[in-house]
Amino acid sequence: MSEEHGFYHPIVGYWQTTSEPSKAVQDLYPEGTIPYPLKPGDNCIPKDGAWEYAEPPVDPWPEIVSVLYPVHLWERMTKPEAEAVGAVMKQQDFRTRQIFASASSYRSDHELWLLLKQIATQLFGADRAAQILAPSELIPA
Repeated sequence: MSEEHGFYHPIVGYWQTTSEPSKAVQDLYPEGTIPYPLKPGDNCIPKDGAWEYAEPPVDPWPEIVSVLYPVHLWERMTKPEAEAVGAVMKQQDFRTRQIFASASSYRSDHELWLLLKQIATQLFGADRAAQILAPSELIPA
C-alpha cells in the first residue's frame, strides 16, 4: 500500500515520498529535516510546522491591447484591398457597419476585432492581414 509522507528542511525545502522511507534512507536526509504534513495545494508555504496559504504571485505583465486607428488601417491597404473590405462590410448587419464606420480606433479587446481579423485573413491571407492589422500602438489592458 502506498502512503505518502512529507518532509521539510529549511534550506532544501519540502518534498514528499510515496511510501515511508526506511531509517537508512532517512539518515541520508540533511540534518534538520523534519516530518511535515502533506502539502494541501500549490499556493501554500511551510510555516511553523504547518501550511499557510499564500496569494499567488501577480503576473508582472499586463495583458496588452492592440490599438489600430482607422487611418492606419486604410492607409496600409491598396485601393483594390480597400474595395474588397468595403464589399464585405456592406454584407454586415447595420449595427456592425455603424460601429465600424464610427470607431475612432479598433481594439483587439473589442468584438469588432475578430471580424476585422477574419475578413482580412480570408481576403488577403494571414501574412498580409497581420501587416494591415498591425497595431498603431500597444497599451496595457
